[in-house]
Amino acid sequence: MPGINGKRKRADVCLDGELIALHRARVVEWSPTAVTALAATADGTVVAVARESGSIELWNTEHWQCMKRIPGKENSAISCLAWTYDKSSGRWRLFSGGLDGLLTEWDLTSLQASTVTDSNGGAVWCLAVDPQQGSPQRVAVACDDGALRNFEAQDGVPGLQYAKTFQRTEGRVLCAAWHPDSSTIVTGTSTGVMHAWEVSSNRELLRITAGNGSGAELCIWSVLVLPDGTMVSGDSTGSVQLWDSQHGTLLQAFSQHKADVMAIAASTDGNTIFATGIDVQVACFRKLAATSTSLGKWVYLDTRRPHTHDVRAMLVLTPPDADPLLLTGANDAQLFAYSIRHFQTSHPVRVCKVPQRPGLHLAAPSLKPSQPVSLLAVQRLHVDLWQTGCTADRSKQQKPKADLASLASLTALPTHLARIKKTGIDHIICGALSPDGGRLAFSDQAGLHVYELPSVAAARTNTDADAQADEIDMTASSPSKSQQAAGGQAERKLVHLAVPEGLPTFHELQFRPHSSQLVGLTAQGNLLVVDMDTAEVVAQLKEIAQPLQLSYQTLSGSQQQQQLAAPQLTPTAALLTVSSTGRWAAVAGACHAHIFDLESRSYHGRLPALQDSAPLTALTFSANGEGLITANASNHIAVYNVETLSASDWTRRHGSHLPSRLLNMPGSIVTISVHPQTADIIVATPSTACHISLAKQRPAEADQPKQDPFGKEYPYQSVNSAEGGGDAGENFRVMPMQHPILLLAYTSPLSLLLVDKPWDEVYKRLPEPLYRHRYGS
Repeated sequence: MPGINGKRKRADVCLDGELIALHRARVVEWSPTAVTALAATADGTVVAVARESGSIELWNTEHWQCMKRIPGKENSAISCLAWTYDKSSGRWRLFSGGLDGLLTEWDLTSLQASTVTDSNGGAVWCLAVDPQQGSPQRVAVACDDGALRNFEAQDGVPGLQYAKTFQRTEGRVLCAAWHPDSSTIVTGTSTGVMHAWEVSSNRELLRITAGNGSGAELCIWSVLVLPDGTMVSGDSTGSVQLWDSQHGTLLQAFSQHKADVMAIAASTDGNTIFATGIDVQVACFRKLAATSTSLGKWVYLDTRRPHTHDVRAMLVLTPPDADPLLLTGANDAQLFAYSIRHFQTSHPVRVCKVPQRPGLHLAAPSLKPSQPVSLLAVQRLHVDLWQTGCTADRSKQQKPKADLASLASLTALPTHLARIKKTGIDHIICGALSPDGGRLAFSDQAGLHVYELPSVAAARTNTDADAQADEIDMTASSPSKSQQAAGGQAERKLVHLAVPEGLPTFHELQFRPHSSQLVGLTAQGNLLVVDMDTAEVVAQLKEIAQPLQLSYQTLSGSQQQQQLAAPQLTPTAALLTVSSTGRWAAVAGACHAHIFDLESRSYHGRLPALQDSAPLTALTFSANGEGLITANASNHIAVYNVETLSASDWTRRHGSHLPSRLLNMPGSIVTISVHPQTADIIVATPSTACHISLAKQRPAEADQPKQDPFGKEYPYQSVNSAEGGGDAGENFRVMPMQHPILLLAYTSPLSLLLVDKPWDEVYKRLPEPLYRHRYGS
């Protein structure tokens, strides 16, 4: 469907026999940032991903779902990450090092920095954790002043405690790696020299010059030590070298890379090495079996190139009951996973097609396609308020043929209504737009900010809008083509509303319909209701943490499971939605959804979880506010009766037998949009959408009873289970999208809004790759 940024046409598509106007828009900014560091817990269940924006993501490796996101700050520079395990409390601890010279421990409940320690050696380039996991656990810190320092993570003591400093060397210490027996630490420097240090005595055992002693300065960016003691280095010449640990002699060298090797990793058995860097190659080297006449020789095996920009981070992890995986992160903001066992025969898998997706919030759908709807886009340092385009009512026009899309001209173009630029360095965490589009809110570490967009008449009397805390720019810095075509937007004033003092940091926000109240959810699982007319907190549902903690204990089970990082780090509360009636609020934590009655200001109860116990990824109320629709990381859909806290008849009949084309959609469902008048819904992963009618009846496929998704027997009626996308009008029709989906939602009974963005446009905002191969050169 053709169109240009900011001036999108509509295309008619047929869903369930109806003519739906699909409005595709690309006016929203999407600027994901580079991956700068990766670190996995020792059990392989959680991976921490640091980005150039300063944010840290925690990914569950079972479902590859982003469980938590620590918000970033401007000009923060996280260069490395490390996990330790506190044996006294049984808790996993996450540390980061930055180019600002600070070592930070993160509170993984409040998602804020808990303890900050100075490295005493300038910028921190690398953190290496003692593989023996003793008590206290030792962490080697590679510092900019040329010295390697040891810190300790002591059980029950916050932060890292300084232990000792090794002899200072020339240049910067860029990387460090422990010997598997913890007796030795190997470092690489910006002068091309490797050092091997005896930990017990601080004595230098080896000093190895990696370069040939001529030419430009050589940097050793990455080192590791294999189980047999062999040392491996990757440097700025693109060379991967293997060294004897006793004599420091060069065993083998590979020049497969054409630019800096930024990261190297090895399989747990030490027989496979991976190297990657600026030329975006992910190269694999394997050790041949030793013979009676020769030691095992290393050979180059194969290369993969899934990234488009410099690869800066790589690690090997082994999730429980799964094959080992290789994970890479690059300046293109992408994460890719590779099978180590089948590296040559399998393709890399993109972990997330839409990294750092902006928060997009629509006002309540209009009942007429000719009426525009407001859209709020939450970015890191500003929020944008848009008015969507609209078209004439075409409900009486003839339906097009199946799978045939026809263009429809817009009667009004998208309009940029407002931009609010926040002050300070903290990034915005979340935002919300009122159902009528008249108020917007966002939260950061500094607090809650709420604005009102008055009518034009009211705007004439409100000329003193508060702009002290936030810079308000009512037009975009560079007007879009749609604005120019529309003649520009008349200047208005936003009113900065007062908020109660002492509010906590919110990670989810929702306006309550038909009222002046704003509902906020904290990372700890506390639900607060704020009346914006009186600037008072009218309800604090702190008991929310108690029922959610019970679900965590049920999920954890045995003591062995409680020690795993993923169950322990599963968020207490991650998702929030409010019903269209304003009575109910639903909060998702782990695999359960919890219901709160906003009228009585009380906890209503917990909904039953699906049998697969995958974490919930999306939830929304039905149009009448009486049902809740949820989706989990396995793409299972469930519908519940909110009043009775029970599964709906549709879920009991079909929940265990959803079509494979829905369950096999790439990625996890992240958005659910409900038709404002019927029982139709649209669910979407970052790359695929599916239309579902919850009202369609289907004939029984088998007479024998089968288990429902909650483990009980129930008469089973089939749903369409044929493979493929499905025809126009068919239920569970799957529609793959060409470009990443940022939002897909109903804006009226006869119109959908699709906000997408081609990766080609995203790449234009990214820094140019440092190396680009030119064919024929």
